[in-house]
Amino acid sequence: MKLIALVTVLAIVDGKRVEIPPGDPLPELPAHDVEQLLAMNAIEDADAVAAQAKVDAKAERDGLKEFEAARQAVMAQTASTATAEAGADAAAGTKPAAKKAAAAK
Repeated sequence: MKLIALVTVLAIVDGKRVEIPPGDPLPELPAHDVEQLLAMNAIEDADAVAAQAKVDAKAERDGLKEFEAARQAVMAQTASTATAEAGADAAAGTKPAAKKAAAAK
């Protein structure tokens, strides 16, 4: 676990008071201190943040794939409907623009 200070952290390390500035890695601390600092959002686990970023990126890729599949399905449906309407208009001898204008009235 790689812990990074988000704020200035004051800790006792080897019997000495140590000030850890934001952005610096924390030295080895007791588990209780780490738990409390994490609960206060004073530190972050860089490994956990990186893992969450990977999960988020995968979720975004999966969402984009799902969206693209749905988009392609709608485009295919629209294309097949447009082709059928154009064929029906040609058989009836009407133009699609005239049909849309008549429907708008």
